Amino acid sequence: MKRLSADADSRIGDGPLTVSQRWAAMHWAHPDQPDGLIYLARNAPDHRSLALFDRAADAVAADCAENLLLDWARLGSILEHFGCAVIP
Repeated sequence: MKRLSADADSRIGDGPLTVSQRWAAMHWAHPDQPDGLIYLARNAPDHRSLALFDRAADAVAADCAENLLLDWARLGSILEHFGCAVIP
């Protein structure tokens, strides 16, 4: 993405969803077959987000040793950082 433009990833991340979906579809169909995309998080520009394509499923393993729903203090600090809340 940086080869396209210094601001390419921010324009895709901040633009309409249909634009980012088209970019993702083009990357998915690319002959190099990337496993996904890393991009700037819209709500936390100092962090990166990861979107994995379905073809990466066999290479990814989730370690769910921690359940944030059981650690309300930690979950609360994360939600507060992002200005979110859990509504039952």
